Amino acid sequence: MSRERDRRDLPAIRDDAWGELPTRRAHWGHEEHRYGAWDVFGDLSRTESLAGLSAIAASGLRLTAEQQGIVDDAAIAVTLADPRLWPLKAARMIASYGRPTFAATVGSLVPDDSPVGPASVGRAGIVLAELALQLRPLHPGQPKRREAIAQFVESRRILPGFGVPFRQIDERRVFFERRVTDKGRDGLWHWQCWRELVVEVRQQRGLEPNIAMPIAAALLDAGMPPTSMGPLTQLIMFHMYVSNALEGAEPEQRLLQRAPDRCVRYVGRPMRTSVNKTPR
Repeated sequence: MSRERDRRDLPAIRDDAWGELPTRRAHWGHEEHRYGAWDVFGDLSRTESLAGLSAIAASGLRLTAEQQGIVDDAAIAVTLADPRLWPLKAARMIASYGRPTFAATVGSLVPDDSPVGPASVGRAGIVLAELALQLRPLHPGQPKRREAIAQFVESRRILPGFGVPFRQIDERRVFFERRVTDKGRDGLWHWQCWRELVVEVRQQRGLEPNIAMPIAAALLDAGMPPTSMGPLTQLIMFHMYVSNALEGAEPEQRLLQRAPDRCVRYVGRPMRTSVNKTPR
């Protein structure tokens, strides 16, 4: 189980116009700083990793070393930084104008509401958490349990975490499954619910799972709420945008500023005209 935040309150931020604004996130002190409920140098420096700090940022929860390893495995699994993928292409094109840090940040926002990408992990987590709650009183192997899963699938037109574009099997999912199994976490509750869901979705819809659902299952088993999963996945994918933005800012990449007209399609509002029909 995740190490829950303790209840020590941080000093409130004082603003003369608004009064006190409470925060549980951080406090800049003298000689020691606070991040969440922990001292940065005294507590976090002992066992925390970048994956662990990212988990605290997304959820306020502190993960064990083993759980941090699962987040690291997820970060490796989602590393698909091919610049032909349109969010990464966007970061590269923006960076061609000379601001790679800005471009990486903007590019990572492009898929925020996309059916694929970081947000899909959060949506998968919501669905899986709901299914797991329904299955809690039913023992594995019971006919009622199988019926409950079948009805659950039938009741949803769209199931996040299923469907693999352009190929038969999501190789990222295969890798991540293997890492979870190697760590002995494949017998945990949400992981088992996910595996049973996969069987039913294959039977009913002929769809293969993608990387979103197993990451959601592993994070649920680490005690993280679904609302934290999209932001956490965004954090562990950010290196891909930085990589493409830095290359996009190189001088020879300025070709991206001169895409042929046939490659560009404007989808905004039509150009306004004045009363004399002269475009402006």
